[in-house]
Amino acid sequence: MMLSFVDSHTAGEPTRILTSFPSLVGESVAEQAADLASRFPWVYAATLGEPRGNDVWVGGILLPHTNDYDFGVIFYNTTGNLGMCGHGTIGLGVTLQRLGRLGVGTYTMGTPAGLVTVNILGRNDVSLRNVLSYRDSTGVACGSVTGDIAYGGNWFYICQDHGLALSESVWSLEKKGQALMAELAHRGITGADGARIDHVEYVWPGDDTCDARNFVITPSGAFDRSPCGTGTSAKLACLAGDGKLQPGESWRVRGISGECFEASYELAEGGVRPTIRGQAFITAEGALHFDDLDPLRHGLTWA
Repeated sequence: MMLSFVDSHTAGEPTRILTSFPSLVGESVAEQAADLASRFPWVYAATLGEPRGNDVWVGGILLPHTNDYDFGVIFYNTTGNLGMCGHGTIGLGVTLQRLGRLGVGTYTMGTPAGLVTVNILGRNDVSLRNVLSYRDSTGVACGSVTGDIAYGGNWFYICQDHGLALSESVWSLEKKGQALMAELAHRGITGADGARIDHVEYVWPGDDTCDARNFVITPSGAFDRSPCGTGTSAKLACLAGDGKLQPGESWRVRGISGECFEASYELAEGGVRPTIRGQAFITAEGALHFDDLDPLRHGLTWA
């Protein structure tokens, strides 16, 4: 078996788009995502994890055009499906340009979290209008820190009183973020309707080049090299709720790689609709091979 792919990175965070995959069952992207999890659970570790990659990667399965959207996608990481992925959407936009399927213009993209608008601005330049984003609760204590719980296509615990320094090693920040995410689960702290909080976002003040810095832990436990599109969306909902950012006002956030996303929002019923802009670059393309004689063809997983 072989699966064709195109790799890119968005502000340092890698995305692997599978351009060939068996047909999935379902009328909606959410139903097709459930079918993926049910019938192809090996795809997560096999296409992204060792020995072909690592838990930093985000993947996407490209879905064909329908009457409801120009193209669809199921984003995932080594542990399972994602509702949405901002950096992955930017990478997908650049990938579809590379494949000659899209030119400069505006398109609709179906995701399990809802409809997203993708604007191809140039060869490596993409913006997206994300799904409805909102803050569910504020000032939620978890051990020695407090944070906001917000949704931006995935669920986030956003913390500013963490007492951590950006000068710490990324591995130290990663370990502490993993511990905080585990503590959230242990205490039963969730998003709306008991939704699992699968991202932790630490935020620091910005400088002359940006409005804020951040560091995000993803569901796999790895840290996001980019400023995280869904995390930025969740943070915009918090800023809007606090009256610290007005609709249409630009807000720049710098991730741990040093690269920025430029963001703004418009008000919507129940929250905000964020717009995120960033750059992505193609890094590789080819085919993944799955040899039936290879005992590790479905990847390696570690407890």
